[in-house]
Amino acid sequence: MVRAYLARDAAHARMLMMILEQHGIRASIVGEALQSAIGGLPAFPSLAEIWVEEADLEAARRILVGTEKTPSPTRCATCGYNLRGLPEPRCPECGEPFPRVEETPPPPSWQCPTCGEIIEGHFTACWRCAGGEADL
Repeated sequence: MVRAYLARDAAHARMLMMILEQHGIRASIVGEALQSAIGGLPAFPSLAEIWVEEADLEAARRILVGTEKTPSPTRCATCGYNLRGLPEPRCPECGEPFPRVEETPPPPSWQCPTCGEIIEGHFTACWRCAGGEADL
């Protein structure tokens, strides 16, 4: 068996394992018992890993990447290296390529119709007067 994915925690790993099993891929979790010691250990050895048969590795990674909610992965699925801010979509630690998706720009700022305050686009109510919702 080989490591296919580095999960955030044991609950995340269990959910991903069930998704793989629904696709007919047998998976197991390594490191799940270390979650209780996360306060005293470095983060990476404490994270649960998803392991699959080598023949299922590519299919498992395609499925697991499809479950991510972030536009681009923040950690390498193979080694756990932090991928934020890299100039090219390849892990510098292990060489594994990763998909890079363009981030959606934030919504434009808007002006509160009640007090006139300029509000950042991701807020829907005015921070000053709690009024005037943005036209979204």
